[in-house]
Amino acid sequence: LDLRADSRLGVVGLVEVLRRGAVTVVNSLGSGILENPGLARFLPELSYRLLEEPLALPGVQTWWGGIDAERSHLLANLGTLLVKSTVADEVYTGPLQSSETLETLRARIEAAPWRWVGQELPELSVAPTYLRPGALAAAPIGMRLFTVAQRGGYAPMIGGLGYVAASGYSGSTLNSLAAKDIWVQQPDRDQTERALTVAPLDLPAGRLAGADAVSSPRVLSDLFWLGRYGERAENLVRLLSVTRERFHEYRYRQFMEASECVPVL
Repeated sequence: LDLRADSRLGVVGLVEVLRRGAVTVVNSLGSGILENPGLARFLPELSYRLLEEPLALPGVQTWWGGIDAERSHLLANLGTLLVKSTVADEVYTGPLQSSETLETLRARIEAAPWRWVGQELPELSVAPTYLRPGALAAAPIGMRLFTVAQRGGYAPMIGGLGYVAASGYSGSTLNSLAAKDIWVQQPDRDQTERALTVAPLDLPAGRLAGADAVSSPRVLSDLFWLGRYGERAENLVRLLSVTRERFHEYRYRQFMEASECVPVL
């Protein structure tokens, strides 16, 4: 009702319950913006602005099409970069694309440069990996880390999700072949779980955008299920209509091959 009108997944009214604070969601609404590839370009500057210190881990070199000099670099190196859209789930690995695809991509970037970023192809670490019985092979590996919000800031989790990536350029998009949880046993847990404090932002208080146009969640839920069952009833009526038509058409025409459907109908 609130996020994707074209989807039939999820629990009706869950967003409203979340807004009232009655439930807790691990990845709160809107947190996906942090994974937008366009934000990677500005992470070093954001670190200085919010934490007054450099990034503890350097990120992948990123060029954003919204800056003239970086757009020129992006267009000149399309065939060697990992090109991502900032508004859609589109990723192009430059070395794997045909010349026609690269020219089409170039035209799209020139038409709306702010929608695109280019990144260096990541060089993943390699480790002995047991992918097939009785065989060890070198394979690129990686780990996805997580932090948990606390009252004093954000605490890094001890471990993360380890994965084995596909070999070659296919692994540049982090296309994983296998994944497992990884936990790091650290004797000095106090230092490892040190919270990263972030100064609170001074945001103006206000109502949610469009909240005045939203009716009661109970009414919306009833309308949702009324439409769902109405749709099911319509589908059933259409099926019964066709069934009745076929039944009357073939029940007195036993000589036709299609009359075999009469007992089933």
